[in-house]
Formats: sequence, C-alpha cells, structure tokens
Amino acid sequence: MFLISLQFCLQEVSTYWLVTQNSYIRESLKRSKNIKSSIIRRGISFNLLNPAILKKSYMSMKPKKPKDSSEWRDTYYHKLFGLKAAQEAERVLPLFEREHPGDSRPRKAIEALRSWAEGKRALNMKEVRTLSLDAHAAAREATSDAARHAARAAGQAIATWHVPTHALGAFSYAAKALCAQKKDR
Repeated sequence: MFLISLQFCLQEVSTYWLVTQNSYIRESLKRSKNIKSSIIRRGISFNLLNPAILKKSYMSMKPKKPKDSSEWRDTYYHKLFGLKAAQEAERVLPLFEREHPGDSRPRKAIEALRSWAEGKRALNMKEVRTLSLDAHAAAREATSDAARHAARAAGQAIATWHVPTHALGAFSYAAKALCAQKKDR
C-alpha cells in the first residue's frame, strides 16, 4: 500500500510539473523566432532551436519564482499532497503512540493537515511551525527508531502546508518507520 501511495504521489508531482512546464515551454517558443523543427517527447512538444540561442531560450522557459505563496497555496495539487502525506503519517502513527500513549503532538499535526486538505480548517504559518516543531520534539523524546521516524513523518506532513515537497519527507519517514519496526521485531 505504501509503494502504491508513494507512486501515486510521485506521479501527481510529475504530472503537475509537466503541465506547468508545458505552458512555460509553449510561451517561450512563441517568443522564439529561430525554430527549426518540432519533435514530440513524452507528450510535450519541444523545439530544436538554433544552438546559439538554445541556452538563452532555456533560461526564459524557467518559471519565475512566485512573489508570495498565495499563487500556489490551497490549489488542488497542494491539498492533494497534504492529504497523501497525512494518510502516510497516520498509517505509522500507532508506532509512536504505542511507545508514548499520552503524547498527542504528532496526532494533532496530522489532524490539522487533514482538516486543511479537506477544506474544513484554515492554517497559518505560526500554527504550522508550532505543530511541526512539536512533532519533531516528540520524535526527539522517542526511544525506538520506529517511533522516532513516525513522529518525524507527522512533522514533515504538516510542513507540506508551507512547502508542498515536504510531502515526500513524510513518505520517506513513514518508510523508515516501517523498516525500523520490522528490524526491531
């Protein structure tokens, strides 16, 4: 199940990247006057440009860094990454809760992220930072590797609100937690 979820998440990340890059490539090529021919590679139309301007054209294809996060925050893919990260962190959370039954910091982080991804709650940077740091503090207090990695997965999952690629950190720590659990048996 973990590999299927990871594969889905990576597939969605790559699809999102291809869609955004395709539009940047298309816009850049419209501006270019020295197009020799067009080829199709992996579903995206690339153009073979004059080598002298290839580097310059490539630089114009790069997306500009958003001035603020409002341009991508709360988009479909951002919430999807958050939801998938929350699901994976929640799957390994019992490894932490078995060792520390009274510590709810990682669970609070996961629940907050899930509520945001489902549109039931708004988050802000101060709250996300506190939840993430609390989950990582709980990880430092854990004695087993499996519990430590499970709490870190929760910390990375909530950080997905801040930067969507933190979702991959949640998957990574969830995998480490599962491996550490098998190793401890």
